[in-house]
Amino acid sequence: MQTTTFLSYFLSQLGRDMKEFGAGKVLVFSNRRGDAEGVGSLMIKLDYSLESERMMVSLLEEQDDDQFYSVSNLREDLYEELKEHYVKQPYTYLEDETLSQGLFSQLGALANPLDKGNHRKLWDAGILSVRPESENDEINLLANEIVKILAFKPHTDLDQSNSIKIDSLKSKLSNSVPTYFDSAPDLDAKLDEALSVLEQADIISRERERSSDEVVTILTLRRNFLELNVQREARVCEFCYSGWPFWDRSYCPDCGEHLVEVDRDSYDQVESDQGEYSLDHWGKVVLGHGVDPLVSAVHKAGIKTDTRNKIEEGFGANPPKINVVSATNTLELGIDIGTLDCIAGLGIPPTKTSYVQRAGRTGRSLDQSSMVFTVARPHNAVDNFYFEDIESRFLNAPSKPVQINHLNYDILKTQVMSEVLTYLNLNDLDYGRFERFQTGQDIDEVINEVYDGVEALLDTVDEHQDSIKEHLEGAFKSDKEDLEQALEDLFESPSEVKQRVLRRLFKFYTTFRALENETGQGAQGLRRRRVIQEEILQELEREVGYLPMLLSSAGMISQYRSTEDSVALFREKESETDSQVHLSYESKSVSQALRESYPEAMDTYGGVDYEVVSAQVSRDEIFSTSVCTNQSCTLPYNEYPDLEVCPLCGDDLEEISVHEYLGAVLKSSRSRKRTRPLIMRGVDF
Repeated sequence: MQTTTFLSYFLSQLGRDMKEFGAGKVLVFSNRRGDAEGVGSLMIKLDYSLESERMMVSLLEEQDDDQFYSVSNLREDLYEELKEHYVKQPYTYLEDETLSQGLFSQLGALANPLDKGNHRKLWDAGILSVRPESENDEINLLANEIVKILAFKPHTDLDQSNSIKIDSLKSKLSNSVPTYFDSAPDLDAKLDEALSVLEQADIISRERERSSDEVVTILTLRRNFLELNVQREARVCEFCYSGWPFWDRSYCPDCGEHLVEVDRDSYDQVESDQGEYSLDHWGKVVLGHGVDPLVSAVHKAGIKTDTRNKIEEGFGANPPKINVVSATNTLELGIDIGTLDCIAGLGIPPTKTSYVQRAGRTGRSLDQSSMVFTVARPHNAVDNFYFEDIESRFLNAPSKPVQINHLNYDILKTQVMSEVLTYLNLNDLDYGRFERFQTGQDIDEVINEVYDGVEALLDTVDEHQDSIKEHLEGAFKSDKEDLEQALEDLFESPSEVKQRVLRRLFKFYTTFRALENETGQGAQGLRRRRVIQEEILQELEREVGYLPMLLSSAGMISQYRSTEDSVALFREKESETDSQVHLSYESKSVSQALRESYPEAMDTYGGVDYEVVSAQVSRDEIFSTSVCTNQSCTLPYNEYPDLEVCPLCGDDLEEISVHEYLGAVLKSSRSRKRTRPLIMRGVDF
């Protein structure tokens, strides 16, 4: 079995285990883009096919006893259900035409119960059959076999699809059920009767055509008139595992071996004597479980940013909308996935640092264990080299020092910050004192806890300053003066770490209090404030409960995407199930927030439209500038710092104060046309 195929089956089961026992998320890393695409595609084919069959069975069995689904109606309803589970819910809306067309094409094939590549096993296992049209089960058996041949083994020489010459049909039937035909000398009479039954039900049509010097009869399956049935009782062969509805004898019509009766309502599966395979494997897998979609996605370079963001958003949600993501190193750095408790890797990463970075995506929660799986590829030279002595060559081998050339000074500081934390952690220099903070149940307690932790960090760096400098000089190829200046700026008074962390907490605190002010007065307002405390403080644990995450949100640690500061966004959404208002917290970069969550803007998050009802800015201005406020100007509200008159329209410029954007309160909105009155505090127009 190929490694990607094995991993696809393994991940499918692992994803279901995580849904049952964990957070429902599995992140898969591959060293090559082709492997990531291969694993993702195989998972979709494997799991989506299985779930489409469970949905198909569910739809068929929802019908009354005297009603049957036609293939055309079943296909339409199943396609809509598949789109809901695999497109609308995980992606909300999808603007990536390449991805959406690919998904819709796959789902269209999965919705076809006569699709050879996906659902033939349901017919071979005797789970699906034609609607019994005769009182004679032998005729029903023949009719079912005729439909299977027309659907899955048509005559390749004919122009029409699902067609076959009647002589070829007899030949294929004798190959399909040879034991039955050896004991049935009246085959022609029974075959004619079965064909007549199918014709009367409009399931097949006969046409006579001249071919060379003879006239031949061609049978064609009329798929849209075919009605299907789910077989809860069947006989299954112990040797070839074929399932046979409409058959009451003790031997298999195909191979002549012994048949075992199975009752699929009980799911008590009889094991075969070979002991390697459940006797009614597909009956157990398809009928023994309810519909439980496992949504997969591929995250790689080259897909649209909007799609990539939706995958990250759906994967990071709790509960997740996407359960398994197969990725290259695009998710290795700088992206917070939240409550992720399982990582799987296809191939040993090229460096131990990369392995640690990938494994570090998980294990962020203190109250849950996490797992990391690595699948070594048997035919890969690098994997084989490490795997021969995995402990000394890889797991316990020292990490290579990071060699960094001369950098922009701001970027250098973020790299120095990262290296200092790494050094303190690897050398057990009291790192545990300030790595994690208790978020508690009160916002003021949280801020005091973080403040004390930052003070402990500064004291530890000061105590071990000489050894830290020596480590940095070995890791960086920058000037010694730049390194010393970066250390001084970061950790010595006035410490930039302390200032920016406190600034980050101030942003959160200010917006948090604004949210409380929106709750109103009286008992209802008190209940809302309690909900805010409970729900937002849970969200706050991800933001400030872990020091590296707090420093990252404050722009102090190098990130995959940027090193800029972020703002605090609080969202209120009314639940569709209990009509209660629930809260979520999001940390968004300043530049992105100004593009998407600016005052009076409509923002979309998790498929829900939000409106900004309260934007928080600093009371003290950062600077003032001159702006053209003439809306008829070619460039209204453009900035001209050193001018008094607009050079485009000639109007006098107005001087305005510019303040720092701290955060915003957003509420879900049912309409994009309506915006609630905006509240901005500390703004001077």
